[in-house]
Amino acid sequence: MKKLLTILCSLVMVSCLAGTALAIPTTWTELLDWGPDIKLTDSGILGEGSDHFDYYHDLGTDGFLSAWEVGGDDIVTSYQLEIGINDDSDRKDEIAWIIQPGLTDPDTITSYDFSLDFATIGATVAGVVDIMDDGTLNIRIEPVKGDFFLDYSEIRAYGDNGGSAPVPEPSTMLLLGLGLAGFAGFRRFKKSN
Repeated sequence: MKKLLTILCSLVMVSCLAGTALAIPTTWTELLDWGPDIKLTDSGILGEGSDHFDYYHDLGTDGFLSAWEVGGDDIVTSYQLEIGINDDSDRKDEIAWIIQPGLTDPDTITSYDFSLDFATIGATVAGVVDIMDDGTLNIRIEPVKGDFFLDYSEIRAYGDNGGSAPVPEPSTMLLLGLGLAGFAGFRRFKKSN
């Protein structure tokens, strides 16, 4: 009788858990590929006269709708940014700052190393807040010394889509429970013989 009570309690717990919906881990991505590449120099961006280049990633293009927006339920907890900057082949000492939201102190700004094909940059708290605000992440690239080309920028944002995982119907759980109870009863019958 004790085993039967344990089995019934287990079935009730499984049935309760079946009704619980969980958010699904999701990754949103966006690739910006400039063509032709944008030439940046420490004396200004060619043709624009600006001393920096601003752009943004919009995760809405990959279906992201922030939980902070009306009707949205997506949440970003982290992201990774990959930016491709190419040297113009003169191999002089060149420096670019890649500035994300919340990073204004030169000690926290990412400096680009021109021996690499691309820079991989981690998330900032202010960057996550920026994405959660409207689904976009604002980036600024400041040429500090030398000249180079901006090739591409890709973001991979990680979080939960806020939707729910498929939940089994109650009849499915009832059948599972009856099957388990039948199996337990069969084992008990077999042991007694």
